[in-house]
Amino acid sequence: MRNIHKNKYKKYNIHKFITINRQSLLLLSIFFAGVVIGVLASKNQGDGLLQYIKSSFNCEIYINKGTNNLIYFTNSLFSGVLYLFLSFTFGLCYIGIPIIFLFPLIRGISYGVAAGNLYSAGGSAGAGYFALCILPGAVVSTAAILMACRESIIMSAGLVRAVSDKKPLKTEEINMYIRLHCFMVGILTTASLADMFLNKYLAGNINI
Repeated sequence: MRNIHKNKYKKYNIHKFITINRQSLLLLSIFFAGVVIGVLASKNQGDGLLQYIKSSFNCEIYINKGTNNLIYFTNSLFSGVLYLFLSFTFGLCYIGIPIIFLFPLIRGISYGVAAGNLYSAGGSAGAGYFALCILPGAVVSTAAILMACRESIIMSAGLVRAVSDKKPLKTEEINMYIRLHCFMVGILTTASLADMFLNKYLAGNINI
């Protein structure tokens, strides 16, 4: 009996966790789907959709090894802030939700193509470069972007309800929305600094 109660409790907790975090889990799933698409596209040598994706997202990040540190930091930060800006903007749109779901997919594809290109160019050295110099900052920045996308989806859904009910959005909600995205800019800045230092102190020791 005790085991039965434990199993029911575990199932309840799992169901509760999924219910509470369904938007975050969906965004994360879309991101990983993008990574898989990007990796497959990077290995594609023929024509068709995968080749088009490869040419569109061909981010040969390893070329940045010799880039000035400030430029490297700026490029990394701009890339993340662009996602935040788009997420913030479409979160305030009536039809923003379907567009917001595209951002983690695009982010995932870009990293998938980059990882595939690095592995194709340098084998284990390319994979090591991606794991040591790109992945740490990517995890932090992607987490911030996914959190921002989740809040943008919530805001857009709230806007739809407000329009349907013919009521304005609460000022506190808008202020919280703005503060959250500003906080995410701080996280992205930290991730970009990590990218810069890893590129400076580790990249030179990896030959691709």
